[in-house]
Amino acid sequence: MDTALEAITLLRIEKKGRLFLLSFSNGFEVKATKAAIEDLNLSEGLELAPESFEEIKSVLEGKFAYYTAESLLARRSFSIGEFEDRMKRKGIGDHFIRRIISDFQAKNLLDDYRYAAVRVRTLMDHKPAGRSYLIAYLRNRKIPLETAKEVVSEALARVSEIEIAARLLQKRRSSFMKFDIETARRKAYNYLSRRGISYRAAREAFENLFVRPRD
Repeated sequence: MDTALEAITLLRIEKKGRLFLLSFSNGFEVKATKAAIEDLNLSEGLELAPESFEEIKSVLEGKFAYYTAESLLARRSFSIGEFEDRMKRKGIGDHFIRRIISDFQAKNLLDDYRYAAVRVRTLMDHKPAGRSYLIAYLRNRKIPLETAKEVVSEALARVSEIEIAARLLQKRRSSFMKFDIETARRKAYNYLSRRGISYRAAREAFENLFVRPRD
């Protein structure tokens, strides 16, 4: 067969924001950085044999996958599960995602335990919660269950559940004071329950803050 008929041509290199869109005669399109284009010596009109095209296609897809991954992590941190979901939504293939996750874990750029610990610490500093709430909070961020339990147990080992309940009630003390004591108690218990606080701790904290006389 005539090799000229088999050749695949790079038809267009169009600038798209910070990237370039490369369009080939076989319908394949891929985004690439200027550096990737220069490294591969690509230019419009370049003709490639099928085997050469496949090699360049794989390199371009891999470079774009890493560019996408690095861009995501430059904006904020992710759990591994969140990162994987974001990469899939960007159209990155599973084999590239697996490779990047393994690479980034080795470089400590992705670490579920560290990510979860930071998330829990931040939450506890601003709006604390009980064990069940914290675990659910981490699970919603794609943290594996065992990791979530370990992180939460470590965080709560330094503070009592009653203290957490008291901090939450204190922040909303003025709103509860608008009601009679029984209505305030019911609303407080409901609020604390939604924050993962047990009935025992909620009752103790409420009694200490609203019922028992102070010196």
